[in-house]
Amino acid sequence: MRRTDEDSPALRFEPADDPLGTLAFRRLTDQAHEAFSIALHYQPAEDEEAATREAMSHALSVSFGFAAAALERIATDPRLGLTDEQYLYLRERAAEMDLSVVEDLTGANGDGES
Repeated sequence: MRRTDEDSPALRFEPADDPLGTLAFRRLTDQAHEAFSIALHYQPAEDEEAATREAMSHALSVSFGFAAAALERIATDPRLGLTDEQYLYLRERAAEMDLSVVEDLTGANGDGES
């Protein structure tokens, strides 16, 4: 669904004003936390710095989800005046990167209020 609010910045995230954005952000932070925790658990304890670095690399695996969220927000920014073809192209690329995040942002996974 394309946004119609001309004054709304496309990439700004205000949790209180954006329940769907909050839903997507919570999904991504939960995934990052889980990836970090699991990876850290299985790292040898001898080198704490190396273990933490490896765990962090696993946590950053959610970066495609943040990129998908950015593409979704850009695609729905009415100020860009995208054609339907451009709009669909960006949304398809976002869904390829992280479908769950796109579904969160579009309300397919609930309204973000509950």
